[in-house]
Amino acid sequence: MKDSALYAFKGLAGRFAPIGVHAALLLIMGGATFSSTGGFHGSIMVPEGLNFLVANGFLSHVPYTFDTEVHVNKFFIDSYENGQVH
Repeated sequence: MKDSALYAFKGLAGRFAPIGVHAALLLIMGGATFSSTGGFHGSIMVPEGLNFLVANGFLSHVPYTFDTEVHVNKFFIDSYENGQVH
């Protein structure tokens, strides 16, 4: 306490900690925004034994060395007795 005010800062770390916390929050929000607009996401129905192509996203591009054709050998979904998926 100093006069009638309560001070929460103690030392040099206490002065720079809020700046670090806010910078970390901005970095997390920026990464989440980039992931949602530039990541690979979506769904496609592919029967077993067929191939499908992986397409480019809005801000993401498949590398040239990546084989973009995917083959589905076997697909199954395990479920409990009540019908819920594992």
